[in-house]
Amino acid sequence: MNAIAPSLQVGQNPISLNPFIPGNLSSPGDSSSEDRDQFITSQETPTEESPSFFTRLVQGAVNTARNIWRAIRQYNPITLLFNHIEQRSISGLVEQARTRNDATTNEELTNYHRSIEYNPNSSDNSNALYNFHQSTNHSGNGPRHLVVISNGHLHDFDSPESSAGIRGQIQQFLNAGCDVLEVRAGTVSHELWSRAGVGSPLHPAVVEAHVGNVIEDAWRGVGAFSGRGYNYQDVSAVCYSYGAGSLQNNINTRLHNIPFAATVYVDGIQHRAHELGSAVEERPDHTGRHCSIFQDNSYLTNGAPPNNLRPGDRSMLVQGSDIDHHSIDNSPRVLSTAFGFIMNAIRNQ
Repeated sequence: MNAIAPSLQVGQNPISLNPFIPGNLSSPGDSSSEDRDQFITSQETPTEESPSFFTRLVQGAVNTARNIWRAIRQYNPITLLFNHIEQRSISGLVEQARTRNDATTNEELTNYHRSIEYNPNSSDNSNALYNFHQSTNHSGNGPRHLVVISNGHLHDFDSPESSAGIRGQIQQFLNAGCDVLEVRAGTVSHELWSRAGVGSPLHPAVVEAHVGNVIEDAWRGVGAFSGRGYNYQDVSAVCYSYGAGSLQNNINTRLHNIPFAATVYVDGIQHRAHELGSAVEERPDHTGRHCSIFQDNSYLTNGAPPNNLRPGDRSMLVQGSDIDHHSIDNSPRVLSTAFGFIMNAIRNQ
């Protein structure tokens, strides 16, 4: 499998990343390259819940304001200037991601992975982009599963579960015999800094590229993921807020040859500052089953029911005075639904 690298959007200008995977590295996961749109195993009728009329009215006004801002931002020379500054400020970082730090051997690829991996013994993990957890609860020689946990905007690998609720899913999936790849999302402030000429490895476009690399390489079993002795049958993902937008972009542009069994978005938000907190309004193109869990109490930042649900998908509106964008990922009902949806999907293929 040679995954297609993404065309990253910086401002209004795409940055093309040429496909790159060191050709001399073995790929134990390369045996499956079929279109994953066929992985719809459930005949469940999609259900779509809608927010109240008043909520839709307020959110409609907010979206109208967003669209006006997009139009103003897109068609003026000042925006074009800042787009150019942004592109130049991160071009070197994007190139490092594109080539995986020019890795051509498995050892060099391992070094690349270590450079962006969370290190529990380090005092500075500010630029760490992933943390891999290997389950010890595999049973027999049965199929193995990988679950991606894609964190929200300001969550990192030291964030307590009280503020980053989906991090509490890690141990559950490990106990169920799934390996877990925890990844970060980009940061709004770092994207804005780049428009002033200060490039950052936490710019969303740079983070997306590295995260896409890590998911590909974990699936293939190369670099730091070598030597595990088994292949994965599929990949699934639980994503919160900005993390949903990040994974959505990767699945739709470069990970479509990896078998995603199921995805869950918890209040999924587009992964770019210029989207002004807009919801992810479509399911990923290449996943077997998808669940969107969202709330309607935060008028400026909230997820939405996907427009393209398929049989076996689920859309769930979570209501309550204690539920907003910052607390929805800590709801026991939400976390239970996410875990159950993923496990049901991978057990019933």
